[in-house]
Amino acid sequence: MRRLLAVTLSITIAFLSVGAMTAIVAFNKRALSTGRAGSAEGARGASPIVFAPQAFVPDGLPIVFSTLNAITENRGDNKQAFVSALQFQVATSGSDQLTSLNLIVFEFDSGSKLQQVDGWIRPIDLSSGKAAEITLPLERHLPAGNRLLLAVERAGGAARRWETNFTDLARGSASAIVSGQSPAGMAKYEAPAPDDTGAAVCSNAFRRAMALANSGEKSGLTSFTCNQHKRSFSFSFNGKSLQ
Repeated sequence: MRRLLAVTLSITIAFLSVGAMTAIVAFNKRALSTGRAGSAEGARGASPIVFAPQAFVPDGLPIVFSTLNAITENRGDNKQAFVSALQFQVATSGSDQLTSLNLIVFEFDSGSKLQQVDGWIRPIDLSSGKAAEITLPLERHLPAGNRLLLAVERAGGAARRWETNFTDLARGSASAIVSGQSPAGMAKYEAPAPDDTGAAVCSNAFRRAMALANSGEKSGLTSFTCNQHKRSFSFSFNGKSLQ
């Protein structure tokens, strides 16, 4: 039976197995501010200014994004933009067949500090000349001035995989937000390997979060959630500088 476990920052998160099932884990220190950019029908009146989402593909990854769109609306009296999802097309730029993608959405505030990270492991069937439609659910408010950036952490295929260091990916994404430029040579080729499943989804997501929190000027996580069944995770900071 699935359960949501609430814990504090001072408690070590444990991933509890019951038979073949592992509990969903979460902790929260503050109310999450969530964001997105796009358009849908919303409340009457002036609409908040929403920046269009951006995409970042590290050098070496055979991935191309197109038609990236954030589905937005106005909710509540404050007329904040509410992001329900990101929608886009993805295709391979090479001849390899791809079978899975690790997709990340970074949210940066108006000062280019990292606020939130959302991640998904998605199976896919991509070969040369073939594209796929993907929708990533976000379901959160986007504070004025905040920006969303879609990135690829890993692309898996039958013959090989392409992978980036997660902390380097976050820093490259921050550079792309600030200057529109990204570091070269970030992705590396590896032997094929299975995607994270079961408890590994959440344990590896928490490892990524802590590595990012401890990089550069250290800052603690303000929330962490993970659902191994949906193979998705999310964590946040109160403004993490990556420059």
